[in-house]
Amino acid sequence: LFLAAGALTVLIAAQGRDFPPARVGEFYALLVAIVLGMFMMASATDLLMVYLSIELVSMVSYVLAGFRKGDRKAAEGSLKYVIYGGVASGVMLFGMSYLYGLTGTTDLVQLGTRIAALEMTAATKIALVIGIVFVTAGVGYKVAAVPWHMWCPDVYEGAPTPFTAFLSVGPKAAGFALALRFFHTALA
Repeated sequence: LFLAAGALTVLIAAQGRDFPPARVGEFYALLVAIVLGMFMMASATDLLMVYLSIELVSMVSYVLAGFRKGDRKAAEGSLKYVIYGGVASGVMLFGMSYLYGLTGTTDLVQLGTRIAALEMTAATKIALVIGIVFVTAGVGYKVAAVPWHMWCPDVYEGAPTPFTAFLSVGPKAAGFALALRFFHTALA
């Protein structure tokens, strides 16, 4: 799916006029980086790898959302994307630190077994819920799930059309794959 989304984006970009010929190589290189990040998101089995893969996809997405030089809508959308993305990233990292603090591991498989072995006091339950909710908020932002979808309209309006098409499919699929892996592996 990730390769197909990337290939279709390349085909759409090659036929359109969204990218000047001098900058189309940059676009393709950044697109390859996002596809790599999506593969990493879907296959991550460690909280650290989850975070790094999400950040790889996010950082490159921020750049490509504002790829049009001199376009105010692109600059505004990209800036909002960076600000909201930074907050979501911090919240998710804070939640991951709670999960690590409770279990002593970042491995998703071990995380599940150690959560099951925890002595469930009131404080432990609250910390566990906070950690899971914060990680869910970070992943929810990545897939633009309600209520973390407020960045979508501005980014989609300002970004080049081929990248908007890619952004609406590729990173969302990777985010859902990551959510499935997190909830099925660590919290089953």
